Amino acid sequence: MATISQRIAKSLKEQLRRKGADEYHFEKLVDDYCSLAETKAKLQEDVEENGVTITECNTKGYEVHKTNPSVSEITRVSAAMLKILDTLGINADDNIKDGGGEDDFGL
Repeated sequence: MATISQRIAKSLKEQLRRKGADEYHFEKLVDDYCSLAETKAKLQEDVEENGVTITECNTKGYEVHKTNPSVSEITRVSAAMLKILDTLGINADDNIKDGGGEDDFGL
């Protein structure tokens, strides 16, 4: 069974092929995208496990509550992923299949 990253890579590379843009440097961007997707998943796991805020000891030994750094990193990683998709010219409008199928709920 393919991993999520492998499925993403296959989908993005197929979209590049359909656009006639299946070049090495674009495929390397797909690899970067997949790496970022894995990083984002790990960051999300950290937030799920440890919460949005974490408790740490400051330099004086007092416990302090602060925002989990993974929260802001998720935003940065997501922005980088969107930038790669933009560079590749891949967007949802070009890839949404026409409605009318069994899964079409009219939403």
